[in-house]
Amino acid sequence: MLAAGDLRATVAPEQGGRVAGFWRDNSDGSRSHILVPMGSVRFDPLAWPKAGLYPLAPWSNRIANARFSAAGRAVALTPHPACPPHALHGFSHTLPWSLEKRGATSLSMRFSHDGAGHEWPWSFEVEQSVRLDAVGLTLEMSIVNRSREPMPAGFGAHPFFAASAGDEAAFSAGALWDVDDAGCAIAKRGLTAGDRRLRIASGSEGITAHFSEWDGIAALNRRDGSRILLQASPELRHLVVHAPGSAGYFCLEPVSHVVDAFNLTARGQTGAGTILLEPDERRSAVVRISLL
Repeated sequence: MLAAGDLRATVAPEQGGRVAGFWRDNSDGSRSHILVPMGSVRFDPLAWPKAGLYPLAPWSNRIANARFSAAGRAVALTPHPACPPHALHGFSHTLPWSLEKRGATSLSMRFSHDGAGHEWPWSFEVEQSVRLDAVGLTLEMSIVNRSREPMPAGFGAHPFFAASAGDEAAFSAGALWDVDDAGCAIAKRGLTAGDRRLRIASGSEGITAHFSEWDGIAALNRRDGSRILLQASPELRHLVVHAPGSAGYFCLEPVSHVVDAFNLTARGQTGAGTILLEPDERRSAVVRISLL
């Protein structure tokens, strides 16, 4: 457990490099959860709990029909059982990470993938550091291509903020992506100046939306009067907002690319956010969750 002031966080490298819990210890002995707590129960890596915060690498969200072409390769992935025939959310969060360093308020961990004989043919590494202080949690993530050829990539974070119906997310973004029936992006639609400041409430109908040209700041305003601030560095300028009705969580996912970006880029769509990492090239980003 990491501890700073009255804030606490637990991290589970062996369970996909997740932040398993993040909360405030109250003076009456109760806990105010910022993230939905995972608990200590083991789970199927392909049926993960809707809790905590997990890393997204080497891509975010869906890849349509689990197939794409990039860097001169045609790649066929395994469809995810939750959304066949599509692939979902990379795979680094489904496998153990190695704990590199641990202190009272911080730790670091690493995931390594050898592309030899694997459906994802490129080798890469992802590093995460988690730091807790008296007012929030900072996650820093890096992805580096360890192959001898360019590798398409994307990365980001998938938090499950504890929420109730009526809690509201407020943020600014320049564009919204239209999606097909499977939830894969089709085209980017620019938002007018008057529509760029958005407020989206968690409710019984459920919400899933994909934004780009995000300014890197989002506030989660809870009905109980508490506020959580999410900040992301410029490498993560796409934001997925997912609040499935009264499920008890609100996802604000800062990511480097839109859903199905690899295929969009191959079709010539601009602004999808696909990264093409050269051999040994590294990209890094920072996500900060603060209590206001």
